[in-house]
Amino acid sequence: MNIVVTHSEEASRDRWVETLRTLLPQASVAPTGSPDAASAEFAVGWAPPDDFFAAHPKLRAFFSAAAGVDFLLRHPGLPPDLPIVRLEDAGMGAQMVDYCRHEVLRVAGRWDDYRALQARGEWQELDALGPGQLPIGVLGMGVLGSRVAAALAADGWQVSGFARGPRQVDGVRCFHGSAQWFDFLAATRLLILLAPLTTETADIIDAQALSRLQPQGWLVNVARGALVVDADLLAALDAGHLAGATLDVFRQEPLAAGHPFWAHPKIRLTPHIAAVTRVEESAVQVADKLQRLLRGERPGGWVDRSRGY
Repeated sequence: MNIVVTHSEEASRDRWVETLRTLLPQASVAPTGSPDAASAEFAVGWAPPDDFFAAHPKLRAFFSAAAGVDFLLRHPGLPPDLPIVRLEDAGMGAQMVDYCRHEVLRVAGRWDDYRALQARGEWQELDALGPGQLPIGVLGMGVLGSRVAAALAADGWQVSGFARGPRQVDGVRCFHGSAQWFDFLAATRLLILLAPLTTETADIIDAQALSRLQPQGWLVNVARGALVVDADLLAALDAGHLAGATLDVFRQEPLAAGHPFWAHPKIRLTPHIAAVTRVEESAVQVADKLQRLLRGERPGGWVDRSRGY
């Protein structure tokens, strides 16, 4: 079994190679560009170069080193029938819960308001927002979205979820389908984006969607930047309909110098760190999925290209 590892970051690539060699001692695991890589049957990685698939014509499957695969589906050289398998959680769920919980507590506790009071030298106690005043909506009820929604519901928040099809998550009111989209938004004041980027979800958070959120709402995007129309988000913030936004992902990464998001007083930014891939945990999952595939099974995380995830 020959495996080639590709990654846009050399250090991460080398960690993947070392870890997979330990987990799969019977396999040949090589980084892109090595003499053994051209004969690889399986590939593991993130953001392969444009000539990657042409240089590795014997691939039987590509295992994504991430939960999202939109970058891979847009690859100009991706063979039309090559199976793609994505990560499922692999340590990202706990990180995502912590990030979203942190933002919910900041908004509920009105920490930005206290920061503004501090800057003005004003001593004033503010009323925090309770569960009834800050209903939460989670767009995207896959592995990560369901985990975040369930965790926040267990914390006592009123949580709704929206998915393409029906879902059941303990403590979460679930909406699905286009007929329930506006009802979901109307039930939401703090909206968390955890949907994959597909042709259906691109630009889904536009002026119309933002206007349906409850007044003084908050947007948390930890999914993909292209889910949100940037100009519409800025307009909603400037008009006062939204109280603020927390953005971890962007249409262009790194975020371009001079982009309005950098200096906007109602936006908090982080550099795509809400849930980073932990190589050791992820490699265990990839190794298991690969062995299942060799046994003739279809592993979890098998990507349906028609859906985009």
